Amino acid sequence: MIEAAVARLRELTDPTDAAIGPGAGACCYEAGPEVHAAFARYNASRGALLDLRAVATAKLEAIGVACTGNVDVCTICAPVGQLFSHRREGPQTGRQAGLGLATLSVARVRGNLAEVRAEIAAAARVAGAIQERSKSSRRSSTWRHPSSKFSPMPAWRSSAENRAQALVEKVAVTAGRLRWHFIGALQSRKVKVIAPHVELIHSVASESALHESAVTPARASRSWSK
Repeated sequence: MIEAAVARLRELTDPTDAAIGPGAGACCYEAGPEVHAAFARYNASRGALLDLRAVATAKLEAIGVACTGNVDVCTICAPVGQLFSHRREGPQTGRQAGLGLATLSVARVRGNLAEVRAEIAAAARVAGAIQERSKSSRRSSTWRHPSSKFSPMPAWRSSAENRAQALVEKVAVTAGRLRWHFIGALQSRKVKVIAPHVELIHSVASESALHESAVTPARASRSWSK
């Protein structure tokens, strides 16, 4: 917990010192052998008692934070009603709250702001790319009637349609300049209509449509989507 708290503060500032508030003291905090073993490297055992303040001080110093204050108040033996203590009162007790103060530097605020702006810019670029692909998709699905002024062919070389009659009309207008896919659920009565014009059929509506497509002459390059 100490290491995590200091790491979080270091995202905002550079903490150099800390003070230890009220807590279970070495005068009262008894612990089992397994707990003493877990904290053995901190030399905090006092017989059956464990000095948690010594553990906290050692942990702070190990990560470069000096312990410059200690109120030396034990919550277990403090007067009842003054401080909460789970060890003394059980699960029905309250909780103490800790307070960490961080002094922000102008340089750190500027750095954090630059990071946020970079993240926003990156997200905007991704959103812009998605929007552009969406526009391209909408443009590819917008069709001018053959009687209207026909705009130059786009850079892409494949297109798709989910309506058989519309596909046939578009094939006639594009005159071999596009490769066509049928992306609707193809019905058996429409197989003969679209089969000669498409290179890929994405799905069929029934088994009879599948059978009909197998016996219908089609483009040599036509394939099925799996």
